[in-house]
Amino acid sequence: MSASLEQIQKLIDSDRKKEARQQLKQILATEPSADAWYMTALVVPKDLDKIRCLREALKLDEFHSPANRLLYQIEGGIPLAEREKRKRHQEELKNREFVPPEKIEREMKPDRFQKHKARQRQRTRLGCLFSLMLSVSCSMFAFSAIGMLPGFIGAVTGFFGGPAPVYDLDGTPIEDVTDALIVMTPAQSNDSSSQEVDIMDHGYLHEYTFGARQGTTYAVYVQFMSLNANAVSHNVAVINEIGEDVTYLCERETILEGDNGVTYLCTADSSGEWSVRILGINGESVGAYFVGVESLQF
Repeated sequence: MSASLEQIQKLIDSDRKKEARQQLKQILATEPSADAWYMTALVVPKDLDKIRCLREALKLDEFHSPANRLLYQIEGGIPLAEREKRKRHQEELKNREFVPPEKIEREMKPDRFQKHKARQRQRTRLGCLFSLMLSVSCSMFAFSAIGMLPGFIGAVTGFFGGPAPVYDLDGTPIEDVTDALIVMTPAQSNDSSSQEVDIMDHGYLHEYTFGARQGTTYAVYVQFMSLNANAVSHNVAVINEIGEDVTYLCERETILEGDNGVTYLCTADSSGEWSVRILGINGESVGAYFVGVESLQF
């Protein structure tokens, strides 16, 4: 990041957005960059303007993680690259001459792969439901934590010599830091070879690692059982082996649909140690929860 952009970041951190917009306007007119467009998205007031700025950033750098994540949070939709791909496909279909299919007398059999995939999806749903029921029935430890006052878990952790919670990054509250899931150091990192049950407090980042194989699809699910968890999906990210947030590439499942849980189906585009990260934010993702990662074979 250039010295001028660093100065603008300081203006943004000190809530001097009007001054930041004026300086960014000059930079975009002479030296546009993905970072500059991303910063502009942080200081413009309307969501439509933010989306436009983020799309400009992704045109210059489609792998710009903060821009991808902020666009995902605002739109909750399809990434720009995928959207453009679908747009081109639709245009090709419009331009393609329609040829009526030949009449086939015999009954067509469903594609075997599609049938197998549908059965696998159903088994995945049943497996997730089974895991949910098992956790509810067997994890009394988790249920006992429901309703705990925010800060209690952090106080106990600190008393026993554990890591202290992080409430801000360079003066900015963590709930306002777009890429906090990337830049924060996990308070704990565990292997996700089996379903994990734990308790989350504000200011803590938990990480669960798993070995990903290229081309394999993984079901990643996080479910909070706390009344203080109302926006879990905002604070869950899937990270690839080089530390990039690839959540926007995953498909959102509906098996745990709701504000207190989220399920993603992620197909690994590379092999290595991937991870699921969960950030504790008051009013969004604190309390008792369980997390799991399962590979799917189609």
